[in-house]
Amino acid sequence: MKKFYNKSGQTLVEAMVALFVLTIGFLGVLSLITQSIVLSRTVSQETIATYLAAEGIELAKNIVDHDIYVNRENGGPVGWAKGGEDPTFGIGGNFELDYTTCNSLGPGLNCIAPVSRADPLGFDPGTGLYSYSGPVKTSFVRNIKVLLWNPALPNQMIVISTVNWTQNGAAKSVRMEDYFYNWQP
Repeated sequence: MKKFYNKSGQTLVEAMVALFVLTIGFLGVLSLITQSIVLSRTVSQETIATYLAAEGIELAKNIVDHDIYVNRENGGPVGWAKGGEDPTFGIGGNFELDYTTCNSLGPGLNCIAPVSRADPLGFDPGTGLYSYSGPVKTSFVRNIKVLLWNPALPNQMIVISTVNWTQNGAAKSVRMEDYFYNWQP
């Protein structure tokens, strides 16, 4: 006796299983691409914040150096240990500095750093620079804290640059700290 098998639905089942396997594979790849884009954005934001925090330290150092040379040329006190105040930062506090801070000073004038108001930095796409006057507002807020005139360390200035921002509803922060010493040129 011969047995007959009906094979007419076998091709359809094989095609459905193959389609299911391919769909699962494409969904996995799509998930990896989506996660990669999110992580790329996160890393980009953290990198920008790190550079902005480092720039804050550098700006403070450049202004201190500028004022030391200005006072040396004008015969004024050089450095901040004389009287316990720095010409720019006074006795310390929280400040907003960008690359335009004190650009309009005439020769021989000390810079007076603006007190921090927690304003967000703006971005200028034409120059690629961040500043408080940049046309495209960002979520980055930079605060530069200067601690000066510690009686135990009278020749040391501590500068803490903190950049805060919000990404996907989560508060993020980068903090850098540096120590400046009262050097004499």
